[in-house]
Amino acid sequence: MVKETVYINSFQVIVFVILMYDVCLLAEMNVQVKSNVTRVGHSSSKTTTEIYSYVTPRFGG
Repeated sequence: MVKETVYINSFQVIVFVILMYDVCLLAEMNVQVKSNVTRVGHSSSKTTTEIYSYVTPRFGG
């Protein structure tokens, strides 16, 4: 069995961190989850809530 190596460059990591910070900051500012779903490109609010709810309790409900 051959394992495939995946390389991630630092630019991709920086973009991800900035996006995650942005979404969490907006949640703390009580911006609707629906606008964050659009921002991150998820297909449903459930996906966004599951991913970000561990970072901020504002996504809990």
